[in-house]
Amino acid sequence: MSECQRGFTLLEAAVTVLIVAVCLALAAVILADAQPLFAGAGRRLTDPLTGRVAEGLRTDLQGAAFVLVTPAGEQGDPLCLARPGNEEVVCWRQDGERLLREVWRDGDRVAEAVWLQRLVLWQWFEPVPGLVRVEVRFARAPDPRPRRTAARTAVATESLVVALRGGGRVGSW
Repeated sequence: MSECQRGFTLLEAAVTVLIVAVCLALAAVILADAQPLFAGAGRRLTDPLTGRVAEGLRTDLQGAAFVLVTPAGEQGDPLCLARPGNEEVVCWRQDGERLLREVWRDGDRVAEAVWLQRLVLWQWFEPVPGLVRVEVRFARAPDPRPRRTAARTAVATESLVVALRGGGRVGSW
C-alpha cells in the first residue's frame, strides 16, 4: 500500500472478524450455562414456599425451645412454638386459604401476618421428639404468559423437616 492510502488490509479485517466470532461463541456458551440458573432463581422467587415462607418456618422452628400442645377445637392445626428465655409464642395456622403467623406475648396477640395465600392444606407432626415435619399444599399462581389453552392452576406440595433447638419438650398452652 502506498503511504497516502489509509485503511485495513484484508488479513487485518479477517483476524478482527475471527476474534469477534470467538468472543461471541464464548459468550453464547456462558449464557447457555447460565440460563438454567436464572430459570431456577425465577422459580424460587415466584414459589412462595421455597422463599420467604420456608425461611420463616425454618427460623421459627430452629429457634424454638419446644412445641406447645394447643387446645382442641381451634380451626386447623396450629403449630405453636415457645421461644427460649421469654414468654413469647409463635403460632403458624391455617385460616381458610391463608397461612397465618401470629406472635403471642403474655397471652395477648401482638402481631399477625399472612405469609401464604391460596393454601390448600397445612399439617405438621413430630415423628420423634425434637423433630418437626411440616407439609404445605398450595395452589401455584397461574402463569401470566399467554397460552392458547386454558390456564390450569397447579397444586404444589412442599415438606420441611427441622430439628428444634430445645430438644422437643412438649408443653401446654
